Order: sequence, then C-alpha cells, then structure tokens
Amino acid sequence: ECSSTSAASMSAMSFHFGAEETVLFDFWKFNSTWGLILTCVILVALSVMKELAKTLRSRNAKVMKTKFVRNLYTRGIDLLLHFIIMTISYFLMVIFMNLNVWMSITIVVAEVLVQAISAYCTGNCDEK
Repeated sequence: ECSSTSAASMSAMSFHFGAEETVLFDFWKFNSTWGLILTCVILVALSVMKELAKTLRSRNAKVMKTKFVRNLYTRGIDLLLHFIIMTISYFLMVIFMNLNVWMSITIVVAEVLVQAISAYCTGNCDEK
C-alpha cells in the first residue's frame, strides 16, 4: 500500500523537458533556455576533460611500462588523473539523474562523440 506522498514522489521521477533546474549544487541553477544551453556546453566540456584525463592516464601507464618508471611522481600523476576521471564520471552520472531530457541527451551524445574522436585520433597517432 503506497501513501500519497510516496506515490507523488515516484511520479516526479520521470524524464522531463524543462529549462528550470538545479544542477548538482545550489549555486548551479538555471531558469531560462540560455541557462540550459550554457549548462549543456559545460557538460560537453566536462566530457572532453574526462576523455583528456583518460588519454593522459593511458599515456602515463605506457611510459611507466616501457621505461620501468615507477617513482612517486608518476604514481602521483596516475592517482590524480584517476581522481579526476572518477569525479567527473560521478558528476555526470548525478547530473543525468536529474532526468532532464536535454541534459541527458547532451551527456550521452557528448560522451559518444568524444569517445569516437579520441579513438580515431589514437588510432591515427599509433599508425605513424
């Protein structure tokens, strides 16, 4: 048996179209189409930063394997990059869970495009 409050909160958990959201923190709010567009640009930038950190971490791992460099500095860089990747990933996941259709589409499309571009660039760089 569901109470009316739990039923109301369950119905609120659905995808919605809107230009009025609080995103991640209380200071990150928008209430206009321009605010939504700016937020989507920020989400694309976060996706790019995450992929850049993944690429740098992968290159750092190759350096550590090929040159047997396992000093504190390279380990520290690896941990920092891992921290950045995990933080951005969880931020994007929680933002997706706002269930705003526009932000969700932006995150998925940005992640796919950035991954495809990264794979293409990595493949071309490895061939040379």
